[in-house]
Amino acid sequence: MANIIKALYINVEKETYEFLSFEPTLENYQKIINCNAIDIVTRKIGAKRSRKFFDIICDDEALLKENPKISAIDNLGNPMLVGNLLIMLPCETYPKDPEYKGLTTKDIKFLEKRVVK
Repeated sequence: MANIIKALYINVEKETYEFLSFEPTLENYQKIINCNAIDIVTRKIGAKRSRKFFDIICDDEALLKENPKISAIDNLGNPMLVGNLLIMLPCETYPKDPEYKGLTTKDIKFLEKRVVK
């Protein structure tokens, strides 16, 4: 049985976001964010008292593309990431058994409050 997870997808070309359910594979990551090479970074999202850690899958070559669009900024407005993003819970067992778990209803509400269109 496939491991289906839920993640937040930010599409910078369309300036939209949505929650997607999919199997967490390299091929799916590349297809969803429309890239050839991915990078996975762990970042804190939220204010000091309510911040949580999330893994963010991004296009590793986004800065090399013509007119890259900023997709994530820090609390001071500084650009942090460019290109399309997938945001999910951190992989707790990496590198031994890298399996992601989907976002919970609580995580979805947390992220919806922090996504700016």
